Amino acid sequence: MIEKGIDDPATRKAIIRYILTEFNDRLVAVAKEFPAVSYIPTPGTVADNQWYDEIHPNGEGFGLVAEKFKKRIDELMKSA
Repeated sequence: MIEKGIDDPATRKAIIRYILTEFNDRLVAVAKEFPAVSYIPTPGTVADNQWYDEIHPNGEGFGLVAEKFKKRIDELMKSA
């Protein structure tokens, strides 16, 4: 975004929040259509200080997201 002239951090953050919210809403809709698909809610998982850049969590942030995936996988394995 900086390369495109979007220098204000608050503006970049708002743009990313909008993109991720739209993407998340679409994931929810798709998952509802396919019973075998698990939707794993991750919005709000990564804190402001756990980002590498505007769209990638750092190691700690990815770890928190991975824990949610692991929990769901474990639930599925127990019910199989």
